[in-house]
Amino acid sequence: MRSNLSAHRMPQLTAHIGILSDSQHPVTGRPLILTGPAEAAAYVLQARGTGPQALAPTRELTGAPAIEAGCGCAPAAPVGTPNADVLQARAIHRHLAEWLTADRRAYGWNADAAAASVRVASAHGLYELFVPPIAKPFPIYFHGRRDGALDARRVPATTDSLVATLYAAYLRDRGEI
Repeated sequence: MRSNLSAHRMPQLTAHIGILSDSQHPVTGRPLILTGPAEAAAYVLQARGTGPQALAPTRELTGAPAIEAGCGCAPAAPVGTPNADVLQARAIHRHLAEWLTADRRAYGWNADAAAASVRVASAHGLYELFVPPIAKPFPIYFHGRRDGALDARRVPATTDSLVATLYAAYLRDRGEI
């Protein structure tokens, strides 16, 4: 008796990665083969994250008000800071609301490190997650010294909610949540 292997394979879904140009005509690239509905759903969820904007060149803020939120443990962003970094720190900060109250978390610009950061105040000290350069892992500092890094890199597929979830898990493993 001969088995039919093709009957047991998952159906393949083909999607074209497209970008709408100014004239609203799709520009398609190579086909992306998704092997099932779960992969298609995961692709759609990842496309909603930081996306290509994370790879866009950063512009300097000009005339924008200083950014400070939360517990006040993060200094305000001075004029001339990279806009995309501060926006990503703010998005991570907002996603942390699921695990931490507003008085324990803050985002802002760290002038010493010259990077945007998300800070969490705990009973044991201050944890600080920095927004790294593109393709680098997210470092975490405790009391001003490097304590570790998240298992995620700053790439378009890494969503801000994933970074916030990993940061919360990191803090939970240390008994801070």
